[in-house]
Amino acid sequence: MLRIINVIYIYLAIIILLILFNLGYIIYEKIINKKISNNTSKYKKIILNDLKHKKINQNSIDYFSRKLKNINNLRAYNSVITELIKTKSKKMDEYFNKYAVIFNRLSYHYIKYESMKKAYFAYVIRTCYFKKEVASGQVIDFIFSIIKDKSIYARENAMLFLYTNGCEELVVDALKIICKNNLYYNQILLANDLLKFRGNEKRLKDKLLLNYDNFSDEFKISIINYFRFSKSNDYLQFFLTKLENRNINKEVYLALLRLFGKYKEENALKYLLESLNLKGDELFEYRLVSASSLKIYQSDVVKNALINALKDKNWFVRKNAALSLANFELSDDDLREINSDRYAKEMLDFIMEEKEVVK
Repeated sequence: MLRIINVIYIYLAIIILLILFNLGYIIYEKIINKKISNNTSKYKKIILNDLKHKKINQNSIDYFSRKLKNINNLRAYNSVITELIKTKSKKMDEYFNKYAVIFNRLSYHYIKYESMKKAYFAYVIRTCYFKKEVASGQVIDFIFSIIKDKSIYARENAMLFLYTNGCEELVVDALKIICKNNLYYNQILLANDLLKFRGNEKRLKDKLLLNYDNFSDEFKISIINYFRFSKSNDYLQFFLTKLENRNINKEVYLALLRLFGKYKEENALKYLLESLNLKGDELFEYRLVSASSLKIYQSDVVKNALINALKDKNWFVRKNAALSLANFELSDDDLREINSDRYAKEMLDFIMEEKEVVK
């Protein structure tokens, strides 16, 4: 009985400590938020005053270089900058050009901090350099120092800064570092981030393809997807040469097939048809992707191949084939052939009914 009472006391003590901890944290947050709010008002007055004058205010540079070493002060400063950017005033561009030295100085300090603070500083300078074509050497050194950071947030914010910065050479150099150090994070994220590049898109694409063979398969997939999403068909011949090698990584090959399902290239048709005709359960993904990609290749050869794919053992292959066939004009002979196979007829009927419901 005494043991049970002791356990209860210990349990109550833990609950009380947790309550005290939460109360202390709430009070601490209120104090910090109040301080940030006060600093936000103060910083806004200083910045607005600086915007009125053409000359650089050295006192402001020294003041912010000192104050913004504190992460909460940096939060307050970023709040002001974010608000002022929304006004889309040209004076903000001038401000960033004049007072960039603040971030040059701060880069030396934040490089010593833990990952999350580095990540946040990278986020802030991305905002403040959003109109600058090339950032200072100190800032670039800081960015490249966290490209290899263990934190994905630090690496992601560093890369977003480089995309915003708009220098294709820096972007590709950073990607090569990430690839070399096996710090790859996510195919979709990387492809989507490349779409945020604010520099010369053609130069970036040329640079990526120049280094294409030096990247890992994961990076190659993201690069292919970037070209697919970027609505550009100027580089199809380059990727066509890659399709000639059937021994490349399966996911890379599938990414190429998807690319040629977005942009029509007659010379790619034979590879799509070859993939659609591959046999074996383990190769169903090739048939699956090809069946979908062939929808933009309007010809009797393609139509017949898709009709044949309606008889595939794999349900998803049959579905993609039916979806593609919905874009074709089917003759009475085509329909008779389809109706002769129960699975083919069932799938085509299912897709056609679904299409009618959507309408």
